[in-house]
Parts: sequence; C-alpha cells; structure tokens
Amino acid sequence: MPFKLIREDLDLSLIDGLVVLNNINSEKITAFENKILLQYKYIKPSRTNNTFLKKMEIINSELDIDGKIVNVVDIEYPDVSYIHLDVKARYSAILERFLELGCETVAIPFFPNSILLKEQQDLFQEIQELIINFLKEHEMMIYLILDKKHDIRISNSILSGLKRFLSKKKREQYENIEMSFNKMVSYDAVHSFEDLSNRLNQIDEGFSGTLLKLIDLTGEKDSTIYKKANIDRKLFSKIRNNKDYKPSKKTAIAFAIALELSEDETLDLIERAGYTLSDAIPFDVIIQYCLDKPIYNIFKINEILYDNDQDTF
Repeated sequence: MPFKLIREDLDLSLIDGLVVLNNINSEKITAFENKILLQYKYIKPSRTNNTFLKKMEIINSELDIDGKIVNVVDIEYPDVSYIHLDVKARYSAILERFLELGCETVAIPFFPNSILLKEQQDLFQEIQELIINFLKEHEMMIYLILDKKHDIRISNSILSGLKRFLSKKKREQYENIEMSFNKMVSYDAVHSFEDLSNRLNQIDEGFSGTLLKLIDLTGEKDSTIYKKANIDRKLFSKIRNNKDYKPSKKTAIAFAIALELSEDETLDLIERAGYTLSDAIPFDVIIQYCLDKPIYNIFKINEILYDNDQDTF
C-alpha cells in the first residue's frame, strides 16, 4: 500500500516498473528520466498516434537495469491545454497498466514540468489523492519522483507554525532546559480513540504485542491502521507473526501516527522498539510538531518532511 515522495535519487533495484514520458521537448524531461535514457540507454518506442483526445496510447517495453528486467510504461506527455483532465487520465491509465503487468513496486516521475507553480501545486494535491485512493483498493508500492523543478510547498500556516516550533526547540537546546512544554496551540480536535496512557502503562510487552493490543483497542481492522500508517501488508504480517520483531524507527512512528497517539504515548510505543525522539534531529522535531498540532494525516506529514529535506514515510 505505501506511497512515497522522493527526490530524484531512487535505488532502481527496488522497482519492477517505471514510467517514461514520450515527448520531444527536452525541457520537460526530468532528471530521473534522463538517468533512464542516458545511463541505461533506454530507447523510446515509436508511436502510432499522438492525439490524446482520440486515443491515449501506452506502450509497454522492458529495460535491463543492472541485470534486472523492469517493465517500462511509456506514455505520451500530456497536452497542457487540457492539463487536469489530461494528467489525471494518464496517471489512472498508468496505474491500471502496472496492475495488468503484475508490478509490485513502481516509480512514476511527477509530471508535468511546464506549468505555472500554482497549477503544479494544485495538480500535485489531485494526483496524490488519486494515488492514495488507488492504494485503498490495491497492494502496490508507489514512488512519486519529484524533480528539482517541482517546488511543492506546504501551506503558509503550517510552515510558519513549524518555524516557530523549531525556534522554540532550538532555544530550549541552547538554554539546556529540561521541560515538557505546554501545547502551543489550543484546538478542539476530538481524539479518535480513548486516552491510552493508563492502558499503555498496563501493557507489559514489546513493540509488536503492544501495537496489536492498541489496534484492538481502537476497534478498527488491522488493514485500516496499517494503511493509515502507509505500511504494506507484508511488513505488517512480519510484525504480527514475530513478537520479537524490531521495526525501523520510521515504521514505529508511523504506527503511532496512525493510532493518533499523543507525544507521550508515541514515546512509550517507540521506546518498546528501542527508539526515542530527539530535539537534535530535524526529522524527530517535525514529528513532535505534528503530534503537538495535532496532524495525523501521514501524507500531509510527508509533505512537511519533504519540504524540509527530510526522508518521508
């Protein structure tokens, strides 16, 4: 199920499907596509029809990437005159083709490059929603490759709030004050689940056992929680079937976010996997900020992380 934003560099050994846009304007080609074209000598197939409104043609081919055969979905670059209709239709067609090919892990360069920033931002939100909805019904790992040309920005209110939060944290570091700071923003958001603090204290288990009990307490299906955490079924099965399984720090935090835990509850859960949150690590401070607000939408959190040059979930 996972969906991940990534900046250009991607280990291509991870994927079994990728997208190449067929266009004649070199300014529209992303750095990721240039790598495919130049380093791996991909030759774009000839087309039989260039008119999207009459026929949107998709051509399948294969590419040898360091000895691994990867499925390539080659599709016409969208007509800017019909930008939203055109692009969304292409993303849908691409995802359906990957399903037909049986691909499990795919890379799609975000397109188009040649539109105004405001249009690009709006389109990014639409495409992200389209991918998330697709993953509600299908199991697939999707990397959306963002080029340096893509200036995806979070809202000004979130950005300014994060800057204030970061300044406060930095100030606390310099003053070496140990404190559990009060909530900076009052909110009326209703916590989705009961207060779990007392129940967490009563659970004498490791990460796996604690996580499963917390999921049971929500009354939600396992799949609902691991999809909210942007975790795939295979990884969740490993956690479920091995009580001694130690997840990565990001996986542990992702489940805390999906369970909508407070900062204290999050610390309790991830400490059971051997982790904590540090004021000296930008990723951790951003997570503390999101827990403080609270922001529990992992895809919105990914936008904040991406915009601050941090690895995403």
